Amino acid sequence: MNYQMYFGKITPPLGASGRNTVQTIFWNGSNNVEVVNPTLRMQIEQTDNNITRVEINLLEKVRERAAIKTMAYKRKAAKYFDHRVKSRSFQPHDLVLKSSAAAGHPPSKLKPN
Repeated sequence: MNYQMYFGKITPPLGASGRNTVQTIFWNGSNNVEVVNPTLRMQIEQTDNNITRVEINLLEKVRERAAIKTMAYKRKAAKYFDHRVKSRSFQPHDLVLKSSAAAGHPPSKLKPN
């Protein structure tokens, strides 16, 4: 196939299909440019890149499922906790037991370490 190089891009001749025109350019040091079909290593690397893209897309789906399961677990745990909490209502001037730190008193001699 005859290829023309314009500003570093390879343009295939008219009528060539896009799949079979993947080529590699080698410059041999002079003004001549050699166009060569891709090697087996390059083809394997390209398929590996495609597989990696698919795996990344699948990984995003797995992360979404994990986030949904985590949200469901947190809702279930919150429901369990809220069910066990005893509701209490206080009126103004009710007597309640406070810790000394919350009341503003300095800790006593038997304070925690």
